[in-house]
Amino acid sequence: MIKKIGTALLAMTLPLAAGSFLLVASGLWPSTSAFHAQLSGEAVSAAVSGSPSGSDSAPPGIAPGCYPLQVFAVRGSGEHFEYGTTVGSFVARLKQLVPAMHATYVDYPAIDVPIGQFIRLVTGNAFTVVDAAEQLIAYHRDYQASVEAGEAELLAKFNAYNRHCNNYPVVFAGYSQGADVTTWAFNILTPQYRIIMANFGDPHFNPYETTVNQGTYYQLNPAYTDIDEGSYNPALQAILVHFWGDAPHHIQPGLGVVHSWCVHGDPVCNYDVSNVLGCATSACPHYHYMDSYTAAAARWAYQEWRPSWEG
Repeated sequence: MIKKIGTALLAMTLPLAAGSFLLVASGLWPSTSAFHAQLSGEAVSAAVSGSPSGSDSAPPGIAPGCYPLQVFAVRGSGEHFEYGTTVGSFVARLKQLVPAMHATYVDYPAIDVPIGQFIRLVTGNAFTVVDAAEQLIAYHRDYQASVEAGEAELLAKFNAYNRHCNNYPVVFAGYSQGADVTTWAFNILTPQYRIIMANFGDPHFNPYETTVNQGTYYQLNPAYTDIDEGSYNPALQAILVHFWGDAPHHIQPGLGVVHSWCVHGDPVCNYDVSNVLGCATSACPHYHYMDSYTAAAARWAYQEWRPSWEG
């Protein structure tokens, strides 16, 4: 069985350059020190300084330990410090609009991409291909366990907050692997909770949920084919749907309001070979939601929050 899987994976990936497949096979991009050095100072400081968390003191008229808006933020693969860069940027931008909000990051494994295994898968002989495929199966299992751990931690934090602050507004925000965590948790909650959820670069992005997805259907509008970073191709699957055969995310109706951003050229949420080949450097669109889309997401979340709080 493992040999068949290894042979199938090899046949599927031989047309790609070995370096490119490192990105294809996992769909979850590692955060490296070199890449973080290239990020804007605003995004990095927001993500790692702890400043997005807000004050622990309740604003006047609000129960102690409760906030006008509570954000639960989930970082992506390979990000092992607090918010990570993308959801850290979202939190910082939203806090500019709602200074009294509070944010909590979900501490979970956010497992790294096993790069060495994928090198062996595309460059090795029959024995090493089978061995790499065996390890890839283990990675799939470990990835699922990582997401489940994040989901459990997110639900625990949400339930602890909600016990004392029921009916106070809540936002979930997830990036890459973190979008799996937020969506799994979101779909478990009963319809009595109204949650605002913002996801970025979802590896199980569903291009057919048009009431959720953010981006222009560039395939249908030539004006967007080569310049609009916010566009995505509705004909393309997310990468883990493509490689692992997983079902794309389906948002359970009635729980709240959800937007999911998929940037043009991001192979994690919009997989094809050309998108992967465009991600050989840190210019990969998957790394750059904080350039403009976390600000757009913060404005959208603010607009969704404000009537429920002030009304």
